[in-house]
Amino acid sequence: MEWIRITTMPHAPLEHKLSKLLRLSRAFLKTDVAILAKIRGDLYEIFAVDSPKLAIEQGQQFELALTYCEKTIQSPHVTSFHQACNDSLWSCHPAYKNFKLESYIGIPIHLEDGLFGTLGFSSTSGRTEPFTPQDHNYVQMTARWMAQAIEENEREQKRKQEIVYLQQSAQKARQEVVRIAQFQQNLLGRIKHDLSFPLQGLASMSSELAASPTSITQARDRLR
Repeated sequence: MEWIRITTMPHAPLEHKLSKLLRLSRAFLKTDVAILAKIRGDLYEIFAVDSPKLAIEQGQQFELALTYCEKTIQSPHVTSFHQACNDSLWSCHPAYKNFKLESYIGIPIHLEDGLFGTLGFSSTSGRTEPFTPQDHNYVQMTARWMAQAIEENEREQKRKQEIVYLQQSAQKARQEVVRIAQFQQNLLGRIKHDLSFPLQGLASMSSELAASPTSITQARDRLR
């Protein structure tokens, strides 16, 4: 099964798997557009997309209220309709008015820390028949895998960031050790230098005193 081959590709980046899976899913569901969207508050951002007919690109942002996903995230189940023009709930929606998307099937994607976004498929043309239970199960299965893959990818990115942080911390620690060692070496050098001159002066005076017939009082005055 192609779905299994794509989702189990070893060492393939998440972006590559998502692109392949969206294309496969769009073909399976016979829709024009397949979108994995990220939702933050009232902002809808295209996280990954397969749209050969419509000019939709990754990174594009829309107001959530202008998309069908505004309704999709209100239900934990699959939301679908096959002819928006004949459905009063959807024919009045801004997504239909602005984009004329006649058919749609989608589901929210939740991660451990809350809502991530939605997986949705849509077309500008209606369908003669509603989406089947098999279609609903397929969308649920695909969304479940995407949620797990996104979470694993986020954990992997976090691990990489932690490794980089530890490497940077170790490098800073090594630099600090070198700096302290250099400081200690310079300090010892200054101490030796400062001590050597008084000792040399005393040694020189002692030699002079030994070589000249000087009284004790004169010697004491010279040492002062």
